Order: sequence, then structure tokens, then C-alpha cells
Amino acid sequence: MSTSSDAIIALVQTARGQRPYSMQDQEVEQCFNVTLALAVELIASNDRIDRLERQLAELSGKSLQDVRSGAGDSEADDQRQASNEATLTRLLRILIDPRPVVDQRPQARTQG
Repeated sequence: MSTSSDAIIALVQTARGQRPYSMQDQEVEQCFNVTLALAVELIASNDRIDRLERQLAELSGKSLQDVRSGAGDSEADDQRQASNEATLTRLLRILIDPRPVVDQRPQARTQG
């Protein structure tokens, strides 16, 4: 495995058993899972970005605004792209999960 995306895909492909769902509609649950994963990623990223920008501004003697408007280089751009792809894989893992689904809605459990 060469990237974190590869690691997540390998983990999903080796998952065993059924993937439970509990909402009325499986597609709604998938959308909810992707949205929740995105929110968690965004909150964590925003926190890290803010802390790093503030620390960089303090250490460099620049204003926070100057730090936030800075430009990157080609290698940094490539690394950001790889990181973005890994993030998308984490967010969409529910859609690439090959396991069969199992209905965990309350009414399905009582009928089974």
C-alpha cells in the first residue's frame, strides 16, 4: 500500500459480514454517513489549520492575514492533492464497501 487511500480501500475490501443499516432508506443512510464523515473531517481540518496559521504567524513575526494569503510551491501542491484524494476516499468509503447490507431498522428486527 502506497497511500492512505490504498489502505482504506484494502480495509474495506477485507471487511467481513454484513454492513448494517437502520434508517428507512439505505441511500439516505449512505448520504448521512458521507455527510457526517465530511463534517468530522472539516472540523478537524479547520482546527488544525487555524492552530498552525496562528503558530506560524507568531514564529515568523508576520500578521495572521499575511500567513493566510501566502502561496505554495509545486511539491506542496502535489502533496495537498494526495491528501485531498485520501480525504475523499475516507468520506466515500460507505459507497465503496462491497459487503452486503443487512436491515437493522427496528421493524425489520421484529419481523425477522
